[in-house]
Amino acid sequence: MAFILLVSGLLPYDSGKTRFSISFIKRMKERGIEFAPYKPVSAHSIYTQAWSFEESVRRGYLVGGDALLYEKELGLSEESLLRMNPIDLLLSPLEPPNKPGPDKLKEYLKDMENQLKMTALIRITGCESGDARYFLLEENIENSPRSMKEKIIEFADRVGARRVGLDEAFGELASSSVNKNLDRCLESIKDEKKNVLIESFSNSIYPYFSVLNKANALVIVAPGKAYLYNDTEPVREAIYSGKISTQYPESHFLLSYVEPYAEEELLFGEPLAEGSPLLELITRSISSSML
Repeated sequence: MAFILLVSGLLPYDSGKTRFSISFIKRMKERGIEFAPYKPVSAHSIYTQAWSFEESVRRGYLVGGDALLYEKELGLSEESLLRMNPIDLLLSPLEPPNKPGPDKLKEYLKDMENQLKMTALIRITGCESGDARYFLLEENIENSPRSMKEKIIEFADRVGARRVGLDEAFGELASSSVNKNLDRCLESIKDEKKNVLIESFSNSIYPYFSVLNKANALVIVAPGKAYLYNDTEPVREAIYSGKISTQYPESHFLLSYVEPYAEEELLFGEPLAEGSPLLELITRSISSSML
């Protein structure tokens, strides 16, 4: 039976999920237990991750820094990389206002906290076909700084992106066909590696809803700290009972309502020490799940 660990972040940005996940996979391999990474949905900014956009241009497909870090640290093939990260969102900052006054600045700063308004380009890769579909969000791209807008449109034309509105783009992401594709990716990774670490999106408890019923354990990562739920039944109960909204399933709500089983200080650089108690607890859970 496959063991699935779900890794979520406490913060919307820079919780350290990817670094933790890579450290976990390496440490578990030292224990003779193989885990494969799965990051169903990722997002990266052309502004703060210009290097990953340049790498996307070089490769001819959209890929972000986290996926590239998994590839580098774990030796993933290109096929495994795209299956590991079937949905990628390219974000662009918004054009700052001209002659800014208090109202304009307030609106600008608010919009800069909204990833939906900054999403410029979306890649969705089919796990069975390997084919990628791209969507260029026309309304959003018009609000990007000119130099970034030109680069994104040039790349979007190169990969054959379809120009769509916000509703169509995010309706597609929420569609049953895309969710089924994400499940197919997960199943194919399980068939190959058996145990899977699923990295969630931003500070959401889960990257898409059906994962909730598949996970055996959950770790919420914050800078310098990890919180372990070694049984996901209380997590599901908190969500199904309505204590936590399925519309905004942010991990801080879970920590407020459900006490974690354990917490551990994470180290600088390599987050998990060789003798990490968290690793030991999960190793025991894996052994119990095999009985």
